Amino acid sequence: MECIQRGIMKYRELYKKVKKTMVYTKFYGIKNMIHRNFDKYQVNEQWYSTWFEQNKVTQEEIKIQKQQRFVYEPVISILVPVYNTPQKYLQQMIESVCEQTYDKWELCIANANPENLEVQIILDEYKKKDSRIKVVDVPENLGIAQNTNKAYEISTGQYIALLDHDDMLATNALYEVVRIINEKNKSEVIYTDEDKISENSNEHFQPNFKPEFNLDLLRANNYICHLFVFKRTLIKESEPFREEYNGAQDYDLILRCTEQAENIAHISKILYHWRMHRQSTADNPASKLYAYDAGKRALRAHLKRCGEVGRIEKLDDLGFYKIIYESKDNKDLVTTVIKSDGEINYLKKCINSLKEMDYENLQIIVVDMGNQSGKVEKYYQFLEGQGIQVVKGQKDSFPATINIIKKQIKGEYILLLSQYIEFQGKKDLEQLLANCQREKIGVVGARSYYRNHTIRHAGIGIGGEKFSYRLFEGLPNMCKGYMHREALQQELSAVSMECMMLRKSLLEQIDGFDDKLGDEFAAIDFCLRVKEKQYRVLYVPTVVMRYNASYDKERIEAKNITIMMQRWKNVYENQYGYSS
Repeated sequence: MECIQRGIMKYRELYKKVKKTMVYTKFYGIKNMIHRNFDKYQVNEQWYSTWFEQNKVTQEEIKIQKQQRFVYEPVISILVPVYNTPQKYLQQMIESVCEQTYDKWELCIANANPENLEVQIILDEYKKKDSRIKVVDVPENLGIAQNTNKAYEISTGQYIALLDHDDMLATNALYEVVRIINEKNKSEVIYTDEDKISENSNEHFQPNFKPEFNLDLLRANNYICHLFVFKRTLIKESEPFREEYNGAQDYDLILRCTEQAENIAHISKILYHWRMHRQSTADNPASKLYAYDAGKRALRAHLKRCGEVGRIEKLDDLGFYKIIYESKDNKDLVTTVIKSDGEINYLKKCINSLKEMDYENLQIIVVDMGNQSGKVEKYYQFLEGQGIQVVKGQKDSFPATINIIKKQIKGEYILLLSQYIEFQGKKDLEQLLANCQREKIGVVGARSYYRNHTIRHAGIGIGGEKFSYRLFEGLPNMCKGYMHREALQQELSAVSMECMMLRKSLLEQIDGFDDKLGDEFAAIDFCLRVKEKQYRVLYVPTVVMRYNASYDKERIEAKNITIMMQRWKNVYENQYGYSS
């Protein structure tokens, strides 16, 4: 009998997987389905269940946390709209709140289907057990936004947390939230990492380790999602959830809260468990198509409030967006400085791709780094006849040359390029410029791939033995990376000098590049100094370039690694951009 039961269970699991594959293939098409599966299996999730067990809060820690007191102990109101919730999930959700090691909370439930007797009985039982559990009956289902507003109406806490009716909190979730509020000057917005749990709650998978607050990434995708906690005073309306954004009401609220908050804190711990089942948005991409349209409208309203202009487009994968920003002044002079190693054919392709742009106000300077023959010299003379300046490289260093020729650079914006770069779109320069013109944006980089269609550059991360690494390098061009990060516009630690647009004023303000570090480290060091000045460094993957040389990597000297480790010790230890 046990063998038969196990066989039936395996059959059911296989059936669910086949059905899910059919749903995804029907929605995304075969090509995109292959791409999605490739991305999925780039991350080996076998390790996660072991990692989760090793890193979750221990019984000893639970005892200590329950006894600990904080200087500031706010009441946290947890809002849960309930509608026909399966009995098992509802009980597990409530139990996960009752088991919190921080006890100053209230669970505010709006029951939008009070005629469901099973749900009503469960809620009544828990109300009798714990006075911190409040329930308001909503006579009819008003939609997710208005139902949540009903829960908000009975809340009294200084902070508000959002919890879905079939999800679960980690036992230490609220403790960690209050700890960070006390440590970080009463943070107004707090969010945590999350994972997914199976229908039977036995399996944890798909961990989402998030970065520190990243505005452009948030505009590309609601990466904050769960757990989200905000200070009540951030929202002035009596009904914070707007029904015109039903399905994306949380996204709209997160955008509004982060616009207002001065202190935003990220807790790099898995403190929220998102239920995965057949009816959930997480498991069925087409189950809530309206939510993605609502998200687009929420983004449009957000941009308007921020005084920014851009065209919002949905990406192939639902829930992901790109914004095509409008240039504030498409007449700004852009000076392009190209590093040339004397490879004429590659340099021609680079210059031709620039000339084919829909942007005309260009000054082009070619930096001759040597190794040229008489043929190369003639080509340089031809370029000068075309109005392109050619200057000699200084100190065998491209960064040093940029510092020296600053006075020859006439543009307000500078685009640094390798001769091996070939732009693929006529609007690429305009997109780089439009982003660089945005307030507090200092540096903008793009995405490049090799001729064999593998990724060369998708931004630079900080970490590892050599201080830094190229994100997603060597992976197939179709790969979108962990949590789609390769395909989404976002703030990063640094971008490559092979394609880097920057403000000329910043080049002067921070005294140029450190020319003793080599190209890659000089670029990283420059980006980090830009960030110290409270400017942001952006990766814009919609600008795609082909890198026409073979695979190569600049030789990194050990002494420069040591310099970077010492100079940027704090950045290295915190690894901006990815959860530590």
